[in-house]
Order: sequence, then C-alpha cells, then structure tokens
Amino acid sequence: MTAIPGRASAAVNVRVAAGQDPAAVVQALRGHIAGTLPTTVRATLRMVSSTGPVETMPGHPAMRVAAQAYRHGFGRAPVLLRSGGTIPAVSLMRDILGIPVVLLGFTLPDAGIHGPNEQLNLEVFWRSVDTCIWFLHGLARPSRA
Repeated sequence: MTAIPGRASAAVNVRVAAGQDPAAVVQALRGHIAGTLPTTVRATLRMVSSTGPVETMPGHPAMRVAAQAYRHGFGRAPVLLRSGGTIPAVSLMRDILGIPVVLLGFTLPDAGIHGPNEQLNLEVFWRSVDTCIWFLHGLARPSRA
C-alpha cells in the first residue's frame, strides 16, 4: 500500500541574470505553479530573501587587470563566463561601495563544486595564489598590469 502525505514542502533557490528583477521572477514562478497544479492542490510560495544580479563588463579596467593576472598565474588568457551573479555579498559590495566587483574562479570542471566530494587540484591552488597576487598588484598599479 502506498501512503500519500497530506503535506509537502520544498526549498527553491532561484538565480537571476543581469536585467532580471528577483520579485518579478518570483511572481512568474507563482503564476507557473498556479497554472500547472490540479485545482485540488494548494501551493504557497514564500520569498525568504532576494538579491539582485551583478555583472561587471569584460572591458572594465578591473576585468582587464584580472585577465592579465590570469596570464601571469596560468600562462594564458582566461575564458570569461557569465555565472554566479546572485551571490548576496557581491551585490551588497557593489551597492554599498559603488564599485564593480570582479569574481575570480579557479576550479576545474571535475572539481565537484559545492558537492560532497568538492576538491581543488593543488597545482591549480598555487597558480590561483599567484593569480591573486598579480591581480592585487595590478589593481594597485594598473598602468603596470
């Protein structure tokens, strides 16, 4: 015999992209849920917190310094990816300090990021340290980056 629980809950983490409003995305999700559930099922979606997306343009001087730092640390130019733009601390730094935020990533595709077996290759770790040193040096003296 199968038991059907009378109640269920789920936690949903929604990441927004540049140009999206977190409240509008939640409203659209509410509409989608309401439109797909049977009329006998009741659902409530509660937004616990939200933060806006952050995007720093590839041509920004700080991004150029970061690219040069990667060339020093890893011996080649980085691949720029748009990802991870809704980290709450990042949008707070941008909004409160009024400066662009540059995120430097150092994981390999098989790193299992945020998973139970997350790992970082030691060679990548040491190159990452060098890259961060070059990045901070370049920010302090951008004409020499």
